[in-house]
Amino acid sequence: MIASTSSPPTEQEVADYIVSGTGATSDFYSVVTKAILDRGGENVHLILKFAEGLYCNGTKNGVNLPSHTTIVTTPRVTFTIKDNAGAQACIFTASDASNIEIIGGARFDGNALGQGSGTPPTAEMICNGIHFTNVKASKIDAYFENWSGRNVKLSGDCTVDITQRQWIGTNYDLNLYLNPYNPPKFITTPAILLSECNALSGWKATNGTLTVDTEHVWSGTSALKLVQTGAAENYARADFTPGSPLDLSNRFLRFRIYVDDSQFDGNGFRIIVRFHSARSGDGFLQWTARVQNLTMSQWQTVNIGKVQLSVHKISGWPEDYWTDINKISIGISRLVTGGAMMWFDRIELVEELKTNGIVTFRFDDNLTSQYLYAAPELAEYGWSGVAATNICNLRASPNRLSVDELKALQDEYGWDIVSHTYCHEMGTKVSIGQWVDALENEQQWLMANGFESGARFFRAPFHKTYYPEYSAKANELYLYKEEPPLPNVMEGIPYLPNTLNIRFDLRPLPYDIDSFEQDVAIGDDRHVPLEDFRWACRYAHLYGYHFTMFFHDVTPGLVKSYAQIAHEEGLECMTLSQLFAFLVSPDDQTEP
Repeated sequence: MIASTSSPPTEQEVADYIVSGTGATSDFYSVVTKAILDRGGENVHLILKFAEGLYCNGTKNGVNLPSHTTIVTTPRVTFTIKDNAGAQACIFTASDASNIEIIGGARFDGNALGQGSGTPPTAEMICNGIHFTNVKASKIDAYFENWSGRNVKLSGDCTVDITQRQWIGTNYDLNLYLNPYNPPKFITTPAILLSECNALSGWKATNGTLTVDTEHVWSGTSALKLVQTGAAENYARADFTPGSPLDLSNRFLRFRIYVDDSQFDGNGFRIIVRFHSARSGDGFLQWTARVQNLTMSQWQTVNIGKVQLSVHKISGWPEDYWTDINKISIGISRLVTGGAMMWFDRIELVEELKTNGIVTFRFDDNLTSQYLYAAPELAEYGWSGVAATNICNLRASPNRLSVDELKALQDEYGWDIVSHTYCHEMGTKVSIGQWVDALENEQQWLMANGFESGARFFRAPFHKTYYPEYSAKANELYLYKEEPPLPNVMEGIPYLPNTLNIRFDLRPLPYDIDSFEQDVAIGDDRHVPLEDFRWACRYAHLYGYHFTMFFHDVTPGLVKSYAQIAHEEGLECMTLSQLFAFLVSPDDQTEP
């Protein structure tokens, strides 16, 4: 348990207070107020135990908390605001909100009309039943919701925790677990230079020509020039063999590339980077980027870490393989018959940056705009997405993806192709057995058609699992899946709806910002304002959170507008397989 007191209470000083009853409790305020008075009104540490299913209605004034108060609630208790309680009705108030903690994963449902309205003074926080002023060094670990449409209402100069993080006021639906922790910091250390790329020493060309360009005016120095000729898909590749094996267990590769605009005709290029280990035989890990929208005639830096890599030709890549890298390959191909050429220089290893926030871009229901627009726009940042697919509607209409396009998303853009059940239009109209069969059929189809990596993951249709048998089957088939939109606690570790039901300890991202939805389908004006998305990115970056932004149909430039913000705010983008590899030790990465 956590205490914010200047001198934490001893075991004898910690007291349990039972809030009893069923339904709306009648003794909550009297119990808490008496408990505070019993403790002398200072350095109060309360453990509030609530009966299952009990909920507490807020009133106009709420329970006033003195500074240095810690309240630990039992999970799943719900605090609500009475509809007739008036504006700014509260569960807890504090006029001197310094060193106050409310922890334990309770739910606050602020459904009173006008709750949180008005312009509060500086350093005031009003959010669904908590009204603190003069906030300093306080923390809230709770789940804020409002099923009527406004989950969190913040206004003024609002602060939540010890960092004095300021929030942007928003009316958009945000379900948040506010439980910040000390995130990993960015690590900056000198890079290890592998090659200046001004000589062929250590390099060998495969399926193309490799020369030293001593008059490459763009870089201001010499660079290696790689040329691919012949049929499309025929990669030119340059292999670099270091003098001794490299330890890449906590480093990423950084190099610069240049593509001449005279070689660009709208069909684009693919760039690959492969890592070979002395222990992997013919196996390798590969990073692939389709760079149709690569900026031409301009040097660009490419950073590749192990979380970006997909497994090729081998079923697993043990961690110790990374300590024994004996070859790195860089390749290019043009997407049509004809030559492609690329210059690259200064290849170095940089200590891997610990992420301070991760976003996943997910795309549901097999819409062709995801292939036409979303994939190349994410690729501009070296990022990939997740396609949650329904097999029944593949190429069912001109605006639905084909199997070949799904393959291109995976093989050319590095996307995960994951299960979204066989045909989620079934809704609840079919039997439990049909639902379970459809779930299993989808995974079998994915595995039989070359989507083994994505076949490990499941995105529940409509955020629902419908039947216990269906949920149980999903748990059996998939390494992790999404939960229905209900808060949950497993063994004291709180997590959110739409986060992943992990069979392992979440690390180092133990909490999740709930999914945002962006849908620009005709007749549907749902959208996430860019300023709200930027706020979420800043929050995720500050605390090391992961969250999902998901789309259906998209228009040109839409995904790029969100990706640009995530990039500007320092987030890393991961697919589910990348996130899985980042969070889980290799021993736990069991195939389905």
